[in-house]
Amino acid sequence: MVEVLGVRVPLGETLTLGPEGPDLDVPFVLGPREDLGTVAAYAPRGRDGVRVELGGTTSLTPEPLATLRAEAGGTRIALEADPRGLWLQGRARHPLGGGAWLDAFSDTRLRDGDERRLRAGLTSGIDPETRLPLGTGGELRVQGALRAGAEIAAEPDRDVAGPRLPFRAEARLRTPLTSWARADLRLTGTATAYPGMTPGGRAALDVAPSLRLEGPLGPASGRLVLGARRRVTIGDGPFEFDDVSARARLRADGRLRAGPLTLQARGVRRLAPETPGWEALSGRATAELALGADWTLRPALRAELAGLAGGPSGEDWLQAGATAEGPIAGHASSFGLQVRSGARDLTLRRVRASAATGFEVSMPGGSVVLEPSLSVDVAPLLRGAGGPALHAHGLRVTVNDCCGGWMLGYEREDGETRLAFGVTLPPLQLDRPPQPSLPTIPPLPSLEPSPDPSPQPGDSGAAPGEPGPALAGASGRAEGRDAR
Repeated sequence: MVEVLGVRVPLGETLTLGPEGPDLDVPFVLGPREDLGTVAAYAPRGRDGVRVELGGTTSLTPEPLATLRAEAGGTRIALEADPRGLWLQGRARHPLGGGAWLDAFSDTRLRDGDERRLRAGLTSGIDPETRLPLGTGGELRVQGALRAGAEIAAEPDRDVAGPRLPFRAEARLRTPLTSWARADLRLTGTATAYPGMTPGGRAALDVAPSLRLEGPLGPASGRLVLGARRRVTIGDGPFEFDDVSARARLRADGRLRAGPLTLQARGVRRLAPETPGWEALSGRATAELALGADWTLRPALRAELAGLAGGPSGEDWLQAGATAEGPIAGHASSFGLQVRSGARDLTLRRVRASAATGFEVSMPGGSVVLEPSLSVDVAPLLRGAGGPALHAHGLRVTVNDCCGGWMLGYEREDGETRLAFGVTLPPLQLDRPPQPSLPTIPPLPSLEPSPDPSPQPGDSGAAPGEPGPALAGASGRAEGRDAR
């Protein structure tokens, strides 16, 4: 429990000391989560890897949320119930020797907008790896994965159910060519049979070579990754979640950094049998310029052009902007401007001005730091289509005293609200260095058999329910309130 200006915040049972300060296991969750908006939940961490969350989400309207995750040995259970629906997974792993294993599993997904399916069965596998020396002084690293299984699967929405016998083999070969070049080859083969069902089976082979070049270029440094991918398929199957389509693509990804300037470009080209066109085609130029007085200017240019050449709609724009960051009265502040237009007709799409700063209010026994932020789009005003539009706004409140602090904040952007919460502890001072636990010394050999006294992983030498000697001497005496 930490108390700041009379407000008590419950903490978890675990406090981890690290080079960047103490890391707390806080027993609640408050923050954004994909597809759910802001999640607020009580999340105590139980023993033996058990994690429970009970709370709600604010994606559109408040909805209940519950999750459970438990893991012990090779057994894992996960349950998620939220506005999207239900997801229940279970797995029990049994080692077979020689690195091989056998899994008994179940997977139930009944979520809106997801592949609603039920699966249960057995999967066995092994993940071999070897390194072969090469005459050039390097080595060829070969990683593999083999999977084979038998299961029952069902898709309730399509009224399809039956047996499924999947097989998968993967291999990855990596080798350095020079000090600045590396080659990589991925091979993946899959085959699935559906006894007694129609269609009765499908198979696919996926080949993905790549070449990575990276190193200094005079005063600059650069990186270039070239790759290709080809997937061929035969047959078909009754389940949609098994669907695998043919694919042929080329890709290039490059970066050049020279002093404060960074240039980046990326392209992904679809080839037949896919619909030919650019899946991605983008470029970016950024810089970081020191202005003095601890202020920095970061100008940026960006272009997304795939939408002009058969790519995803909406990826056809040009953007220019700059952000200035630095302290005002000791608090981090930033001011930015961003202008975006269409790449084909140069129509003005966005002109966003943003500002964020902070100020401190002193009070008896501590202080309160307020950090507001605001972003406004003035493009409608410049186009004569109305007044400025509020794009984003937020506020973070941090309360500090001699014994720590807590932070609560929100940010609303494009109609979505995100909440955040944090706790700050003062620096911890050790009265004396921690005393590591001494190893248990086995007894001298004797004619009488004795149990193996060697320590087991996690043994600390302390009696059950008592703290181990590794934390002896630690105290929570405060030396300040700015360290986390």
